Amino acid sequence: AYNNGIVPFKNYIFGEAYTKDGVAAKIVSPGNPPGELTEAQKARGALAALYPLPRWNVIPPGDVFRVFERGGRNISTQFAEVGLPNPTGSIQRLEEPGRPDLKQSSRGPGTGLRVSIPVLNIHKTRLNDPYTWFMGTNDQPGDYRHSGCTSCHVIYANDREPRHSLIYASLGRDGQTITVDPTIANKLKHDDGHGEKHGGDHGKSDHGALKTGHEGEHGDGHGDEKAAPEKESGHPLQHVFTRAIPTAQCMNCHMHQPNIFLNSYLGYTMWDYESDAPKMWPEKQHYPTAAEVREVNERNPEGAAPRGKWGDIDFLRNVYDVNETAKDTQFADYHGHGWNFRGIFKRDREGNLLDAEGNMATYGTDTAHIVDPNDPEKWRKAGEGKFVEPGVNPGKTVHLMDIHAEKGLQCADCHYAQDSHGNGLIYGEVANAVEIGCKDCHGTADDYPT
Repeated sequence: AYNNGIVPFKNYIFGEAYTKDGVAAKIVSPGNPPGELTEAQKARGALAALYPLPRWNVIPPGDVFRVFERGGRNISTQFAEVGLPNPTGSIQRLEEPGRPDLKQSSRGPGTGLRVSIPVLNIHKTRLNDPYTWFMGTNDQPGDYRHSGCTSCHVIYANDREPRHSLIYASLGRDGQTITVDPTIANKLKHDDGHGEKHGGDHGKSDHGALKTGHEGEHGDGHGDEKAAPEKESGHPLQHVFTRAIPTAQCMNCHMHQPNIFLNSYLGYTMWDYESDAPKMWPEKQHYPTAAEVREVNERNPEGAAPRGKWGDIDFLRNVYDVNETAKDTQFADYHGHGWNFRGIFKRDREGNLLDAEGNMATYGTDTAHIVDPNDPEKWRKAGEGKFVEPGVNPGKTVHLMDIHAEKGLQCADCHYAQDSHGNGLIYGEVANAVEIGCKDCHGTADDYPT
């Protein structure tokens, strides 16, 4: 809020909470009286209270954004008129960049088109969610979850990568149940309204179409092969609480910026829209209709998605299949918000891929350890499958994930209840709320692990 010019305070004062009736609420830390903190709690970063986010039209506009506006120094006593920003017509009163006549009013906040754009964006976008009192969107792999306690403790199939899902990896990434509960065990997948595919050579989508088990029997080129009926997506593996929580479950929320972007733990970052672009964009420019844009943006707020192949949910859920023939990167198997995440690999300063012994400080001179772009074992060595077991960094290249993730440690192996559930106090920074530290397992130069 301070960096965006919303409020003049560096300490956190705004949060998001609701009453049982859905009204924005103030929350306070427990104390005697409530909201009273000890000096030790303050030193640890605890906050006394958080207030509801004010409406966008009553907060002073942040000047930080005015450098992007057309503008002038003419602040008259009258409101500027849209389409006629300078009614006097005086050529001598030239507009000055950074002081817009149109957007800066002579009156107070929220009048004369004078608004706080950062707060307006926070109110309008999904980027400040997800909170666990809201259900997961259940739109695509990486979004399947429920709300409240079940957000973490009831497992959904979101990711087939063993390092991310461990014992749940073999159960898929489509949020399909393995339970014998008769209320959902036999539910089959129906048309879910995602409509036609678009872009490139993608035809009519059959994602969500009812599977009868008789596909391929009517001369469709599949011979006598019969596809098994597909189960409906959006259900937990079992209606059971567990503390055996995989990292893939955590990544449902922590895969984007406001939730500390923990993709780096798994060695991924946001796709840059350029790496292996020919495989992700249609060969011929696609111009989506307003209806197509709305349909995709209902589950993915990303502006590029309606124009890319990944706007089609079937292509999106199979993006991992692109990896086998990818030239520049490898994609993750989870797609929270409908987004794509690319792997981070060891490279020298010229961008050449390096093997485990390569020197990243060189400029293309460590030729003995540069991985040939055309090497068939660049991404997978002989005998390594589509997915590898924890402890294996596949291929000759080096996927730069956290060493704990590479060895198969899940988030919950270190972050127990006190980190996940909290201690009742409010914190404005994630680091302040985390109790465990490296020294608890590894010790320090002076002390043994605790």
